[in-house]
Amino acid sequence: MMEEKREQAQAKKRIKYVLYVGMLLVVLILYAYMAYLTYHDKQTGADAYFVILNIVYVLLILLTGIFAWRCLFYNKEEMPTHKLFLLLGITIGLVYYLTIPLMAAPDERTHLYNAYELSNRMMGIREETVWMRADDVGHAYNEQILVRGDYAYQYKDAFTTAQNRELVDTGIVANQKPRYLYICPALGLTIGRLLHLSTTLTYMLGRLLNLILFLVAAYYAIKWIPFAKGAVLVWACLPITMQQAASFSYDAGLLALSILVIAKTLKIAYAQEEEHKGRIRDYAVLGCSMLLLLPCKGYSLIPLAALPCMLIPRFIRANRDVFAAWRKKWKPWMKVLLIAVCAVAALGICYAAVRVVHGWLLPENINNRHLDWSEENGYTIGYLLKNPIYIVELLLNTMMYKFDVYLSQMLGGSLGWFTIQIPYVIVLGFLVVMVYAALRKEKEPQLISVGERTWMWLVVAGVCALSMAAMLFYWTPISYRTIEGVQGRYFLPVLPLALVALRTRRTCVSDHAESYAAMWTALLQVFVVTAVFRGFI
Repeated sequence: MMEEKREQAQAKKRIKYVLYVGMLLVVLILYAYMAYLTYHDKQTGADAYFVILNIVYVLLILLTGIFAWRCLFYNKEEMPTHKLFLLLGITIGLVYYLTIPLMAAPDERTHLYNAYELSNRMMGIREETVWMRADDVGHAYNEQILVRGDYAYQYKDAFTTAQNRELVDTGIVANQKPRYLYICPALGLTIGRLLHLSTTLTYMLGRLLNLILFLVAAYYAIKWIPFAKGAVLVWACLPITMQQAASFSYDAGLLALSILVIAKTLKIAYAQEEEHKGRIRDYAVLGCSMLLLLPCKGYSLIPLAALPCMLIPRFIRANRDVFAAWRKKWKPWMKVLLIAVCAVAALGICYAAVRVVHGWLLPENINNRHLDWSEENGYTIGYLLKNPIYIVELLLNTMMYKFDVYLSQMLGGSLGWFTIQIPYVIVLGFLVVMVYAALRKEKEPQLISVGERTWMWLVVAGVCALSMAAMLFYWTPISYRTIEGVQGRYFLPVLPLALVALRTRRTCVSDHAESYAAMWTALLQVFVVTAVFRGFI
C-alpha cells in the first residue's frame, strides 16, 4: 500500500515537472517571437533602442526562469516573501527605469521642477523661481508622442560632464506641496550637479533615488505585514506603480507612506505579541507615516491616515480592567462635567457646520468657480446641495462609463501620458494574481472581524470619494455629466487595503501562493514591456 502511494506521488511529481518544463518552453518561444516583433521595422535611434531592449529582455527571461525553477524544485524550502520581492522589485524596477524615457511619465516635468527647486535649496540657492544649469534647460526631452529616437537623444553624450553649468532662470515657480516628497529625487539631482554629471545622468540619478525609496518602503512593508504579503508584492510591481516609482513623480513617496501605514496598522492589530521595544518602534513608524501622509494629494488621503483608528477597540478591550478601575474612581460631578463638555462640543460643531453650509448656499457662491481650460464654470458644493439629484447622476454616469478605464489605469493599462496602451487581458492578469495572493492561505487563521473589515472598506471608499470630489470641483465643467480628470492611479494607495479586506474563512489558496504570484508577475511583465516597446513609433 505504501509503495503504491509512493509510486502515485512520484508519477504526480513527474507530471508536474513535465508541465513546468513545457510551460517554460512556451514562455521562451513567446519571448523569442515578441523579440522578433520588436526588432521588426527598425527606425531612427535603433542602437540605443535595441541595447535597452536586449538588456530588459535578458533581465526578464532570467527573472522568470529563476522563479519558475524555484516553484518547480524548492516549494518545500519557501523563501520569505520580502526576500522574493527584493529580487523581483529590483529587477522590474530597473526594467522600468530603463524602458520609460525621461519626462515620459505623467507630469514628470512638473515634478522635476519641484525636485530641482529643492535641490537648489540644498545647495544654498534661494530664488522665487527655478534656476537650472544651462545644459539642463537646453535638453528638451520628448514627453508624449514617443519615438525610438528618444532613446538615442536621451543617451547622446550622457557619459560626459556638463559643459555649461551656469545657472539660468527658467521663470517657473515650483509650488507643488508637500515638498518633503521630493527629498530623494532632489538629493539625486544635487549629487549629479556636484559631480558635474551630464543632464541625462543627473536626471537618472534623481529617478534612481526615488525608485530606491519606494523599494525600501515596500520591502519593509512586506516584511512587517502579517498576511497578504503576496498581494503587496504584486501591487508594488504593477506597471503603473513601477513607472511612477522610477520617475520624478511624488507618487513614489506617497505610495511608500501609504503602504507603511497599512503594514504597520495590520502588524500592530494582528501580529503576535512582541517585546516592548519593538512595539514602541511600530507606533513611532506608524505615527510618522500618518503625519506625513495627511497633507498628500490635497488631503484626499485623510481616510487612509485614519486607518489606525481600527486599533482603538482592540486597545479598549485589552485594557478593559484599567478603564473599569478608572470609572469606579469617577465622582458624580465628574460624569456630569464630562457630559456637559461633550454636549457643548457637539453644539459647537453643529453650529460651525450650519454656518459653513449656509455660506455654501449663498447666491454669490453657487456659480463662482471658473475653469480656465474649458472656459466654463465648474461645479460647487452649494450648486450640488441645491441640486442633489446631480450628485447621484454624476456618480452613476461616471461608474457606468469610466469604471473600466479607472480599473485599467490603476493596474497599468495606460503608461506614459496614456499613449502606451497595454492589452486589457494582461492588465486583468495582474488583478487575478493580486486577488489570488491576497486570499487566506491553508492553515492560516482568519483574524479580520466584521467590524474591522467594514472599517477597511469605509477607508477605501473615503479615499476614492475624496479623490473624485477634488476633480469634480476643480476640473469638471458644469455642463458635463461625468466627473472629469480622475486617473486610476489615484486609487493605488488604498488598493492593498481593499485586497486585504477580501480575505474570508471560506476561501483559501496554496501555502506557496507568494512564489506562484512572483512567478506570474515576472511572466506578465514581459508582455507589458513588449507592448511598451511596440508603442514607440
